[in-house]
Amino acid sequence: MVNIQRFSSKIERGRMSGAAFKRFTIVGVDGSRHQFAIQSVNSVITRREEKMQQLFRVFNESVF
Repeated sequence: MVNIQRFSSKIERGRMSGAAFKRFTIVGVDGSRHQFAIQSVNSVITRREEKMQQLFRVFNESVF
């Protein structure tokens, strides 16, 4: 078992066979790197969710 030290700041985005994915790396306290991919079948929904996250981020920054 390895504890998480940090998440890599680089997120790779791509498409394969009509599905979109995001790949990121988790770095352990022992220096080990573990890559994970999150796949989404409908990229339109993914873009909409990303836009909503951006909108909420802007709202949160303006409130605080």
